Amino acid sequence: MKHTARTCILSSLFLLVACGSGPDRGEVVARAGDAELYEADLKEAVPSGLNERDSLLFLQGYVTRWTQEQLIYQLALENLPEEEARIDEEVQQYKRSLMIFAYENELVRKKLDTTVTPAETEAYFNEHKSDFALQQSIVKYHLMIFPEGAKGSEKALKLFASPGTEDLSELTRFCSETAYQCSLEDEWSTTEELKMQVKPLPAWLESNSLAAGKIYRFTDSTLSYALKINELKINKDIPPLDFVKNEIREIILNKRKTVLLNAIRTDIFTEAEKKKTTEIYLPLK
Repeated sequence: MKHTARTCILSSLFLLVACGSGPDRGEVVARAGDAELYEADLKEAVPSGLNERDSLLFLQGYVTRWTQEQLIYQLALENLPEEEARIDEEVQQYKRSLMIFAYENELVRKKLDTTVTPAETEAYFNEHKSDFALQQSIVKYHLMIFPEGAKGSEKALKLFASPGTEDLSELTRFCSETAYQCSLEDEWSTTEELKMQVKPLPAWLESNSLAAGKIYRFTDSTLSYALKINELKINKDIPPLDFVKNEIREIILNKRKTVLLNAIRTDIFTEAEKKKTTEIYLPLK
């Protein structure tokens, strides 16, 4: 009997939620102590796309959880008044922090000069070179991975060893038509990034036994690998500017952001003092 009555109630709730209830919160559908749950609360909670049976099951679970949570919450308020005050203060502090963070970010977005010239980047690098000492080796490399014995691979390997301007297009054609993977860009990468391109790792690559200007050839059961180390910087070396220029840009922008925020806060305080909207009664000197 109880189960039937409960099902009828939930079915009624489902109809209320499905039909909507206008701009107000609708009828009260559950109560726990002083707390009340309204039709509008359920309508917002029910996921879209559920059939009638699944919606009823969802409502049953939702209302049960809501009731239990409200009862426990009210008992907590009654039995832990000091804890409530502490939590309220923490919530207010968190809200203040979020609002300040959002407002300052908006001001920074509007006012921060985000242009960092190459000259600024180079000047910062020259003044702080030791700060950028490498924590791991970096390389400029070329890599070809192609089927073992592939047509045209012998000529491609010769071009790979010392490609000229005219030969590069032919090597690129071999890469696009035959190779499984090619990296011919002239960019710096960490050795860890290089290792991710080669599986399984040969022992010499796993141990970082690399030398600039050297070409390494190795094969597995189906693929042939050609790796050319064009340039190499090892751990604790000073990297080239090109490798750290993006990092330097972020450093410069963060410094500008700090200066800008300090200026904004000072201006806000100064303006408030002029308008007499703030006063400090403690002696500051």
